Amino acid sequence: MLVTGIVITVISLTGVAKKGMDLIPVPIVMGMVAGVFLPFGLNLVSSFTVEPCLAAITIGLFFVISSGRFSIKLIPPILISAIAGIIIIALRGDFNAVSLNFSMIKPVIYKPDFNLNAMAELVLPLTISVIGIHNTQGLAILKGEGYKPPVNVMTLSCGLGSIVMGLLGSVPTCITGPVSAILNSSGPQKSRYVGSIYLGILLFLSGIFAPFTISLALLIPDTFVALLGGLAMFRVILDSFHNAFKGTFMIGALTAFMITVSSISFWNIGSAFWGLIAGCFMSLLLESKDFKKHLELLKAL
Repeated sequence: MLVTGIVITVISLTGVAKKGMDLIPVPIVMGMVAGVFLPFGLNLVSSFTVEPCLAAITIGLFFVISSGRFSIKLIPPILISAIAGIIIIALRGDFNAVSLNFSMIKPVIYKPDFNLNAMAELVLPLTISVIGIHNTQGLAILKGEGYKPPVNVMTLSCGLGSIVMGLLGSVPTCITGPVSAILNSSGPQKSRYVGSIYLGILLFLSGIFAPFTISLALLIPDTFVALLGGLAMFRVILDSFHNAFKGTFMIGALTAFMITVSSISFWNIGSAFWGLIAGCFMSLLLESKDFKKHLELLKAL
């Protein structure tokens, strides 16, 4: 992880991250994003086969409130659905048998042990996963919402964060697509940063009290967690499909989508990356006019 963080930091300082991001057409990226997010929607549907009553009430409540027929503006529909679902689970006594642990964490700093075999096997896949998959998703969503994210600076933050996280034995830092999408799914654009601040505080507290957070998460049935995930991502999935297939690069977007959904993996690199590669290749082959226009726009900027 430490070496991966160093590599990501170097890449960000060279400016390669932004150039690479600009070269990939947004529709192809959104095709990949749609493929990544689709399982959340499928879990929403499959919840009816496992918990039909819970799913019907929770999902029905979400869409009724989302329709705007009730003047509940301060509380988001997903929160109301979550509360209703938890009440149903509590009344039925369906919480998992897990003891809550209220202890705090004790951070441990690991001494780096450089192993050439491990680095050869992990550094490249992890670097590609951070820059080519997760960051690409998050940045594409931000661009789709009208923001102009500083790609190199954000990549640098991921690199430096990965170095710190590596010393703590954690995974690399990245800009995750689902979180970026949910934070931008509602509310005025100018004030959405407030949600990020609250999220950061909650994540910090969740990390400090990780034993409690984990035990609390294990207490809730998996079906309900998947159901809430599907509801939270419903609008996001719709926007992903819309941005992927609304005009140019549709063949590339469809290719990226299908390969991402397939969940194939080569050399420890997930299908989302290969979806991007294949999508760009198909567009170069079959949608060369779209690519020429895209490159001309980049030169004009």
